[in-house]
Amino acid sequence: MDRRSGLAEGLAAAGLSAFFFWGLRFFPLIGIAFVPAAALPLVRLGTRLGPRVATLSAVCAAAFSAAIGFALTRSLPDAGGQAIAFLATAGACGIAGGLARSRRASAVFLGLCVYGAAAGAAVWSFGPGATPAIERDFDRMAAQGIASVRQSGADAAMLARTQATIDLTRRIIVNGAPGLIAALWVLLAAVAFFLGRRLAPDRGDRSDFSRFHLPPACAAIFVLSGAAVALLRGPARWAAADVLAPLLVLYFLVGLSIITYFARRWLRTGVLRAAVYVTASWFPFPAGTAALGLFDWYFDFRKKAEQRAIGRSE
Repeated sequence: MDRRSGLAEGLAAAGLSAFFFWGLRFFPLIGIAFVPAAALPLVRLGTRLGPRVATLSAVCAAAFSAAIGFALTRSLPDAGGQAIAFLATAGACGIAGGLARSRRASAVFLGLCVYGAAAGAAVWSFGPGATPAIERDFDRMAAQGIASVRQSGADAAMLARTQATIDLTRRIIVNGAPGLIAALWVLLAAVAFFLGRRLAPDRGDRSDFSRFHLPPACAAIFVLSGAAVALLRGPARWAAADVLAPLLVLYFLVGLSIITYFARRWLRTGVLRAAVYVTASWFPFPAGTAALGLFDWYFDFRKKAEQRAIGRSE
């Protein structure tokens, strides 16, 4: 590919990314998809042309996003904040996609998860007014929920159970916000990274989601953080939960990648494979999917399947 066509593709990816970054967030249900949607063109571009082109395109997309933000808000600080937010989220995913062109995709994705989880948790923990804001919003919604239950004619016992559930949910959301944000980042980054690389025509086998795995050290961290959540109390327990939450999502992704690997070998119909993926992701099956991913560090299911296939062919 010559320089002119590469420049045109980079600018097109930047414009599309900025459009997705702003265009989806206004929709109530799918608005959260604006980050992976904005990252997809950049990850695809990085997979094809490398991290340098992905970085330049991400910077252009951040400038486009800032211009859109200024047009909507007429505020330079808000526009600058949108540019930083774009680079920190979608831009980071795009650069990671470029880095995985010459490195193991699993290692690059794990680094992307650590970066995003740490950055998001730090912004939430140390940002001004984050916790009081979510407490106010939650209390307002909780009051509306209690009023609705009371108007429906619920008895005192039902009101007490509803209030207890609301109090527990409030405590989990407020105290465990860094871990929940980290877990959400892992999910969004997985969609952007692996789907973006799959959309690239010359991605290669190394980028395949069915090959995703975690190093054995992550299993040790998972066990230690789980034990801390069970045995400790107070802030130490919540700190351990903040580590455990994104690890749970990571092992769910590993389990789903194992299921993807075997589904592609055994199921020829795309509809059947899609049904298997949805089932593995539907409550309460994600717990089993995460357990499958956790035990993969010891059993290495995919490697054993390949060894058996080689033994049969000999």
